[in-house]
Amino acid sequence: MGSLIPTTSDSEICDNLTKRFSNQKKPNTNKTWLQHLQDHNSREPLFAPNRKLVRVAYRLAASVAGAEVPSIKKHRQRWFHLLHKLLPPETDAAIRSVLSAVLNPANNIPYAIFKTEPAPIGLDFELYPQNSGIPYLQLDGSCLVNLQCKTDTELPDPTTPEPDPPQSDPNEQPIAATGKRGTKRGKKKGPKKSVAKKSLAKKSSVKRPSKKKKKFTKVSAKKVKKSKRAKKGKFRD
Repeated sequence: MGSLIPTTSDSEICDNLTKRFSNQKKPNTNKTWLQHLQDHNSREPLFAPNRKLVRVAYRLAASVAGAEVPSIKKHRQRWFHLLHKLLPPETDAAIRSVLSAVLNPANNIPYAIFKTEPAPIGLDFELYPQNSGIPYLQLDGSCLVNLQCKTDTELPDPTTPEPDPPQSDPNEQPIAATGKRGTKRGKKKGPKKSVAKKSLAKKSSVKRPSKKKKKFTKVSAKKVKKSKRAKKGKFRD
């Protein structure tokens, strides 16, 4: 979290999650970021009891940014520490319940927005409103995921460093990312190979005929010399 919540790192986390649960079209597809995540959730329930919240958060961030979020390791360690050890069990359960509902297409929730703020709450951290576990829907039907903090101070550093990245859960399936890097690299590599093959083909096609021409000229020269000698002999006779 940080002093004067939300901090830069808070905003980085919230912006990343908001994009992952957004109704924006995912690059090179005809579905939104949320719809793709809903498809994935149907194969691998991301917020099931056998999934660690800290690991899921890491995977979701990487599927959008292609890197760790927050980008600063110290703040990332605090974020992982919060999700792994500081989050009250009631808040953990509420987050799982709300996000599972968002990922259920039957609920027709178009997107979710993530935010954090200080508030006079009973626990150190609560999901608004009061860890109810029910999606807090706005006028347009979207869900507000608001993590409230009791104190407006920085999160403590973990006494023991958190695994970075967090340890994997059993039977994970890759969460599809943007795919921008892959398509660019593919386009660059393809033409180089084809150009190389064409250049080799051109070289080979040029060299072979030239050798044949040389042999042909030598043979023709000999024949000419012989024919000249034969004509001279006939003339002398």
